[in-house]
Amino acid sequence: MTSPALGFHEATVTGFSGTLPEIHLTLDGACSGAAEVNAELSFLGVTDLRQDGQPIQEARMAFADGEVLTLEWPDGLATLVVEWNDFATRRRMTSAYTWKCDDVLVVTQPS
Repeated sequence: MTSPALGFHEATVTGFSGTLPEIHLTLDGACSGAAEVNAELSFLGVTDLRQDGQPIQEARMAFADGEVLTLEWPDGLATLVVEWNDFATRRRMTSAYTWKCDDVLVVTQPS
């Protein structure tokens, strides 16, 4: 189920929200071949949402800026690792999210 034509490493997270059963992730700077694209991903039929191994009820951004370190969803098990940054306070944290999903819709547009 991972999109082989898209690369997400170092893409900027501009949106991460949702509650079960649907999560939305918006990225700037994903790679499609040699081109840079913006991507909107909708994960459908989401269950077992976790942040750093702990169950959570809602997906949300920790800080206003995030960078994707890992994003994949083989066989309906999604893994997202994000480095969150708050440049104003010089705070940084890395979070690992996992969830199960039935389907993923991906929409891209040139950045």
